[in-house]
Amino acid sequence: MAFIEDVATRNQYVAAAGQTIFDYDFPIFDQADIQVQVNGVLQAIGTNYTVSGVEAQNGGAITLIIAATLGDIITLERDVKKKRITDYSTRGSFRAKTVNLEFDRIVQMIQDEARKLTGTVRAPSSDQNYPLVDMPDETDREGNMLSFADGTSQPLAFLSAALVQSLITTGLTSLVPDPTVLVASVAALRLLDVSGLVGGEIAKTLGYYTGNNGEGFAEYDFVAGNTDADDGITIFAPDGGAAGRWKLRFHGSVFLDQAGGKHSDIAFDNGPVISALVVLDNVNEVLLGSGVYTQLTDVVYTSSDADKKRLSYTGIPGKSGWELRGGVKFEINKSNQEQLIIQGIEFSNGDADNANALNMFGAKTTIRDNTFLNFDIGLFVSTFYQRIENNLFKGGRIGIETRSTVGYSTNEIIGNFFTGQSEGGINITGVGNARSNNRIAGNKWEVIAAGGYGINLLNATDTHIDTPYMESVGGGTGNNIICTDCNNILVTAPRSTPPDLTLKAIRSTVTFSGGGTISGINATDNTTVLLYGPYEAITPISYAHDTTSFIKSFDNTENLTGRFLAPGLSRIAPGVTIVRNGAGDYTVTYVVARETNRTCVLVVPDTGSKTKIRSAQVYGTSAAGFSIICVDPTTGTPADPDGFSYFIQDIRSTQI
Repeated sequence: MAFIEDVATRNQYVAAAGQTIFDYDFPIFDQADIQVQVNGVLQAIGTNYTVSGVEAQNGGAITLIIAATLGDIITLERDVKKKRITDYSTRGSFRAKTVNLEFDRIVQMIQDEARKLTGTVRAPSSDQNYPLVDMPDETDREGNMLSFADGTSQPLAFLSAALVQSLITTGLTSLVPDPTVLVASVAALRLLDVSGLVGGEIAKTLGYYTGNNGEGFAEYDFVAGNTDADDGITIFAPDGGAAGRWKLRFHGSVFLDQAGGKHSDIAFDNGPVISALVVLDNVNEVLLGSGVYTQLTDVVYTSSDADKKRLSYTGIPGKSGWELRGGVKFEINKSNQEQLIIQGIEFSNGDADNANALNMFGAKTTIRDNTFLNFDIGLFVSTFYQRIENNLFKGGRIGIETRSTVGYSTNEIIGNFFTGQSEGGINITGVGNARSNNRIAGNKWEVIAAGGYGINLLNATDTHIDTPYMESVGGGTGNNIICTDCNNILVTAPRSTPPDLTLKAIRSTVTFSGGGTISGINATDNTTVLLYGPYEAITPISYAHDTTSFIKSFDNTENLTGRFLAPGLSRIAPGVTIVRNGAGDYTVTYVVARETNRTCVLVVPDTGSKTKIRSAQVYGTSAAGFSIICVDPTTGTPADPDGFSYFIQDIRSTQI
């Protein structure tokens, strides 16, 4: 071993079902130097586990002889025995390997003891009364709880443990000086004797259930004489029917564990807990802790027009999970104009039997920083206003589906990532006379299926699609944008990778502006596509349209240094193709600029003739369409375009 680094000497894991191997990332010199605990129980080497990686610089692994069960806590710690294993004799050998080992063990012992100190209660070195004096002797400590003196912060014995336990059991009236009691659960809270309480007393629960060990810790104030209904979350009535109520201390936000939820328990149904929480008038936010919460029954919340409260579900990004199992649904119906927010939660399809992760119906919805895994539709939303941003959608059929059924709705879908969907990323539909106004910006799609899409718009209007980026993976090909019966669609800075189409449009009006890369456009059934450049063609660009539609590119740029900047397309590699999408002829007009020793020519595929184009109209009937390519003017053969650019200005394509 080269040297001993300053590393942590403890690793801890939450085991998966059947897991046997657990890594440790600190060096050891002997198998006995590592201790293994399973759920706090010390294991025996050889009987319960084996060790590999002895003397390895970066550690090794332990292997359990009996596999762990789901949720087991596995703790690995180094504990080098505090003894010398070598001795040096007078005028004896003094070998570097032996000396290094001795010093390495000493450093490891120091590291191990330093780690143990991190688990102790210590006074900070910045304290004015540092260091602490000795604790009271055993006679004064026995049966008492430790406290710290005012002014000096030095340790002293305070209340006896027996007295505190008596107060927990019999009531709060004798507790001096702080009228606070600690109980194990809300069931124990209800059992407290409140007959002598006057109001203002405080009780704390270690958890909603006995044995929660801090999960769901909460504080409650006693309100004397109060008779409000016990809701099992924010209000608790004493057993026996006594007047007075214990009321949860909170300001609109309640942790799911405080309300009786449980995480990391696949058999526990958190659906009823959520359903009970969201109907409480004074609860505006449900907070999720670390872990995965399982839902086994439907959650359906419907508000009235009079319900104007905000409602949020907030998790810890990367740590909070929500798993739906058994074909259940999570549906929120808010008929008011207030805000619904869902953020920081990973939604997973526990048994592949659940259609949608979330069904949102309401007025204002913000859904951000979530993950949706393997649902038929990750997120279904039908609202008057929605903002969906920075979410990850993996697997399933469709990432987001929004549907406008009444009037005019607004969608903002920004910065989301879609991967592995069998159909597409975003599906936006206006039903009947309903229309949606959309801002879709900075989203990326990885298409895995033939015919997949990034964005599919139906009955949409006044929509801005900014920087849509679609990349085909695993052989999938598709359409970056599909528009059907859409009006006033603006696309800026698109990016597609071949052989995907940038746009497929039916009975729609679409404008491209501001540049980007284009890999193909298909326009049919009274569709108009206008392009304001410059645009870069990353492959030969295919324009396809029928007799009722047209695609037109405009020059809205200046002539710089003798060149035309690309109005509709710029770098062509190797060219532009206008493809017939049905019977008929084409009218094509090109204006081109010359390059040194290169000339842009028009090739008519059905005759093979070559014609130099400046400002001319060319008519043809080729089923394959026309291609603009670069040729060597001397030989007339196609030339390699790499290393130079040529530009095309004012492209019009109309099938006759």
